[in-house]
Amino acid sequence: MKKTRTAVAVAALVVVLLTATGMYLHLGRPELSADVSGDPGLVADARPLLDGVRDSVAVCEVDGGDVTRALFGSSGIREYEIASLSKVVTGELFADSVRRGEVRPDSRVGSYLDLGDSPVAGVTLSELATHTSGLGYWGDDDRDHGPSVWWTETVRGDTVVHDMSVPDLLDRARHDPLETRGRYAYSNIGFALLGHALAQAAGTDYPDLLEQRVTRPLGMTRTRLGQSSDRNRMQGYNAEGRRVPAWNLGAYGPSGGIVSTPDDMCRFARFLARPDPGDGVGTSARVPVTTDAEGAGSGLGWNTRQLGETRVAWKEGMTGGFSSAAATLPGYSLVILSNTAVPLDGLMWELVQKRALSQN
Repeated sequence: MKKTRTAVAVAALVVVLLTATGMYLHLGRPELSADVSGDPGLVADARPLLDGVRDSVAVCEVDGGDVTRALFGSSGIREYEIASLSKVVTGELFADSVRRGEVRPDSRVGSYLDLGDSPVAGVTLSELATHTSGLGYWGDDDRDHGPSVWWTETVRGDTVVHDMSVPDLLDRARHDPLETRGRYAYSNIGFALLGHALAQAAGTDYPDLLEQRVTRPLGMTRTRLGQSSDRNRMQGYNAEGRRVPAWNLGAYGPSGGIVSTPDDMCRFARFLARPDPGDGVGTSARVPVTTDAEGAGSGLGWNTRQLGETRVAWKEGMTGGFSSAAATLPGYSLVILSNTAVPLDGLMWELVQKRALSQN
């Protein structure tokens, strides 16, 4: 009888705690900021699609030579984690390195990074850029399962598991069996290796390559790899509205660790929408993009989708407390940043359809 009473008491306590926690999370959830500025038309188009857990959202649209913004609780210099839009930046660095003759699409990553005689050493840069290398999501994915990882990433919303040095990243890659090589399998470690290989080919490291070839030429003065010492980054929230730690991805930076601002990402959007974007993805046509019969594909950090006669390149990203989205087609580009881990694809596609494709 005593054990039964104890069990009932414990169960009741758990229910009370869970109820209280749920009420706390609900009451403390952020809502889309009422502090709004920017283009009235873009604000009106964006606002209805920003439901759910939202706080600060920045939208930048480039149409021809016109740049418009919609800012909800944001400003031009607020710092966001751009998440996997980092892959798009690394993709541009790949295209630039090919144009310079520093690498070829079929160059093997083992020619630039110390991967020994492991299977990954023979993977080409093109395979890394199209997610067909066979590498796991983070690389050697057997290491990424278990209670500690679940607690770190799901409960705490942190990524200390992946904030590692380049030598540790290479060691992880050496142990990956490449079970899906030749088939599309999204890989964060693949783009991380690509970024570091490009830097080695240029005789520098990835942060310097990013500055020399992207941020400095485009005037993106506040864009960099996130560091644990950062003090200006916005607070991020998970999908339930709970505050979560910043993501500092260490050697995974080329894949998802860039921090930027609306001002800087508007500059990048203008670059993407330049009049002569090569193959329509804002990259060199010499770097292959895989495409299926329906026009869907991937390459250089982008996904591609055929809408009527127009091929749209698009990308989404998400960290523990931030989300991002971008789309580009000839003469038009769009970037969206948010400090909540809630998808932005609905807003992205609505704006592309309504404000770009319907006018072409």
